[in-house]
Amino acid sequence: ELRELIDGANVGEVIHGVIRGIQPDGQTRELQQHYDLDGNMVPLVLLETRAEANATPAPAAGSRGATQAPVIPYVFPRSAAAFLNVAQPTVPVGERVYTVLSTAAAPGTPAKDADHATTAAAFTAKVLSPGRIQASLAYAVEDAAALRGMDAALRENLSDALSDKLDERVIANLIADGQADDRTAKVVDFAGAVAALYAGVDGRYADEESQVRILLGQTTYGLLANAYRGTGTNETALKRLREDTGGVRVNSNMPAVASKKQKAIFRLGSRMDCVSPIWEGIEIVDDRVTQAKAGQRILTAYMLYAVDTLRSAPIRVVEFKTAA
Repeated sequence: ELRELIDGANVGEVIHGVIRGIQPDGQTRELQQHYDLDGNMVPLVLLETRAEANATPAPAAGSRGATQAPVIPYVFPRSAAAFLNVAQPTVPVGERVYTVLSTAAAPGTPAKDADHATTAAAFTAKVLSPGRIQASLAYAVEDAAALRGMDAALRENLSDALSDKLDERVIANLIADGQADDRTAKVVDFAGAVAALYAGVDGRYADEESQVRILLGQTTYGLLANAYRGTGTNETALKRLREDTGGVRVNSNMPAVASKKQKAIFRLGSRMDCVSPIWEGIEIVDDRVTQAKAGQRILTAYMLYAVDTLRSAPIRVVEFKTAA
């Protein structure tokens, strides 16, 4: 029944209602009530990628014989958090606590009648409080009246922008809390890139190279694409890493080159080593006052989130040298 309710609800109805100062109705309102949300809040389940929800049909020909193609969205990078297996659960009101067993049992092989030392279990609790990600768009009232599909286009842009900013915060946290691996003795080459990969296959967090995923900055990505194994071969470091690992991507939110060095993230395994909870409901606010003299309205979206690294060992922050 919940799935039918989700399929029948529409994010555009929430945006439409906010802009026009009315409450959504039907299945959209029922879904909001199911998650105990106000009429101007978007349930996170409605922001899942669904082709039918994102489609903007072209209107019929107007008086001037013109038809409107679907609005072309702004391009944001694909989610790095999902690629790096960073858990992003939806959580209810209140602080979120994650507890990690940080000291494991130490087995032994004592002799007959001999004692074996007892390990004191240790737990590390991480208490995460919500922070705010905010995005705003101003639009002219004339555009809202003339442009079909504007509500949905603004919704998509705001949700993508929030997701991109969240990705940026996840990447920054992983780099700050991960295990540093300095490989800046020389400019990265084929052998150096392969060595960096296999240094992380430790038998605990990754017991084979396919369990490693790599996120790179643009400069390092380009260097690896041109780092050949040797003369007379077309095998590059990038090609080798793609074949051996669980995936290699470049992301625009990775740190830029600094002092001829650039960081990369090597993610070992897929356990819950980093988490980025998102509090239920994205609030949409329509400001009709601030820019009223200019005939503009401001649509603002708020998302509450947190991010923390629970275990640093599976997050290797490899720094490569990019130039001599």
